Amino acid sequence: MADVPFEIIENPFVKDFLKELNPGYIPPSCITLSGRFLDKEVAR
Repeated sequence: MADVPFEIIENPFVKDFLKELNPGYIPPSCITLSGRFLDKEVAR
């Protein structure tokens, strides 16, 4: 991991940046991200 908090995805500037890159992309919530990453780490 890059030591970036999962909450970064909720930042309005990050959301705008992602929308500029791909207007059709809907980013996952920080809860979804943290759940997926944490589940993978626990499974290892």
